[in-house]
Amino acid sequence: MRRVVELGDGWLAVPKSYANFQETNALLARAAQNAGRDPRSVPVMIGTLYAPSVDASITDIKKYQALGYDYFIAPVPFWAQDLKGVLATMEEFARKAKM
Repeated sequence: MRRVVELGDGWLAVPKSYANFQETNALLARAAQNAGRDPRSVPVMIGTLYAPSVDASITDIKKYQALGYDYFIAPVPFWAQDLKGVLATMEEFARKAKM
C-alpha cells in the first residue's frame, strides 16, 4: 500500500470478500496518512472478480456503493463461454444494474 500512495494515482482493488476489502482499505488509508496524503485523494476501483455471477456481482457492488465507491470492473468474460455468451451477459448485467 505504501507504493500505491507514494507512487500511484489510484488503487485497483480485487478483494476476495467484502471483509477483505475493508481490511485492505484500512491499510490503504493508514498508508496514505503516513505518506501525508488524504486517503480520499487515492481513487479506488473495485473489481468483483470473485463474484460467481451477475447477481452476486451486483450485490457486491451495492455494498461498496454504500461505502461511497462508484468505480467497478465487472468480470463479464468469466461468466460466459464464448463471444455470444459474453455479449448476452453484458446485456444482462446492464439490465440488472440499470445501466
